Amino acid sequence: MDFYYRPQKFIYFTAIRFLNLSNCQFSIFPEELLNLTKLETLNLSNNKITSISSSICELSLLKQLILSNNLLKSIPAELGCLKALVLLDLGTNQIEYIPESLGGLSNLEEINLENNRLQIVPSEFGLISKLKVIKLTNNMLKVIPPEILKGSASVIDISGNSITIEQFARMDGHDEVFPTSFLVENVLSLSFFFFSIP
Repeated sequence: MDFYYRPQKFIYFTAIRFLNLSNCQFSIFPEELLNLTKLETLNLSNNKITSISSSICELSLLKQLILSNNLLKSIPAELGCLKALVLLDLGTNQIEYIPESLGGLSNLEEINLENNRLQIVPSEFGLISKLKVIKLTNNMLKVIPPEILKGSASVIDISGNSITIEQFARMDGHDEVFPTSFLVENVLSLSFFFFSIP
């Protein structure tokens, strides 16, 4: 039975810090979860959720939010107010746009946006000083903002996108990230491109 239809399910469990509700066949984001204000980890992966509540910022202590393998098409700008967030997993959805407000996630260390429909990513990601891993595999990207290439990320995965070696070489900032020799010697095809910056 869908949690949405049992609003009292967690009424006596407001101290919950870790909650795994993956593979529960949810079709909507369970609003009742917003009462669990001490949550630090919320896993809603492998459901059928189509949107995230704009009141998500009520979960201000959230450090890990996992919404991979759903049917999300958009992300509310309010997600950017989750300042404690360390991991954000939105992989394998249908997301076409990421709001610039996510650049305000000052504690974010890893973001997974692989297997979506993104054509652009916010340059603001390059301003997140703690961000170390950015997964952008299998989207519709043709360019990566130079701010991201110059940012703090040590791992950026852009495999499976529409970026050629020539296009990547013309991107402002790539030569400040690693030398051209690295590109020539180690990159055979950007369709299988995964690079790590020491």
